[in-house]
Amino acid sequence: MRWSPQAEAIFGWRAEEVLGCRPSQFGLVHEESLATVQALTRELVSGQSPRNRMLARNNTKDGRTVWCQWYNSAVFDEHGRFASILSMAEDVTARVDAEEQLQKAAVHDALTGLPNRNSLAARLEHAIVRVNRSGDRLALLFIDLDRFKKVNDTLGHAAGDEVLRQVVARVRACVREVDTVARLGGDEFAVLLPDTTAAAAEPVVARLSAALGTRAPHCLGLATAPEQGSSFDELYRSADAELYQCKLLRSPGQEKPLSVEVTQPRA
Repeated sequence: MRWSPQAEAIFGWRAEEVLGCRPSQFGLVHEESLATVQALTRELVSGQSPRNRMLARNNTKDGRTVWCQWYNSAVFDEHGRFASILSMAEDVTARVDAEEQLQKAAVHDALTGLPNRNSLAARLEHAIVRVNRSGDRLALLFIDLDRFKKVNDTLGHAAGDEVLRQVVARVRACVREVDTVARLGGDEFAVLLPDTTAAAAEPVVARLSAALGTRAPHCLGLATAPEQGSSFDELYRSADAELYQCKLLRSPGQEKPLSVEVTQPRA
């Protein structure tokens, strides 16, 4: 019935293109928000609420998707009967995108895209609940690269970042889709193996050792539930302790550096 210049600026359609049409006829509402928009529209039409607001995805004439905050009010005639809906929209795409980036950063590692320590902790706690309730098993594996700092110090952080990305690719190739590979920080990684016993975890450890090999010398620490703990802290400490023991067994002379070839320019 009415289409303001502001609506044209946000969505791209001119007033003469939309007046007399239903929003569905020109695809204003994104399919992911249809259910929300329909439910809140029924709320207004039925008189259940005189006004409401909603966050919805909308389409634009040029094919973009935007997020809009809608403020809706039911309009009634002189007899108190529902007549129309007055809606005002605010483009909040930048705000929603920023919030999504912050949420992602809170649970994901920026370099590798893996779940971070906080995300691993949440997933491990949920897995432990299943262990305690139904007798499931799980294994937690820690991976630590040896002498990784040497790569950053001698070849630069770009080379170090590439090493980490290659390690992630190799680790992912050794585990199932249901397993969680996480970066704890620096050169430390973890793998959460749900529904896995200590015996079932051993082949995974062997695959990881072979995949990383001497080009990425490493230590592994393994803990299983419920054998070595039935809480997040207990499992974390057990896996970390085994990792520490692995490091102690390596004397400085036995420790192998990451194998990286560097060609020096000739004089």
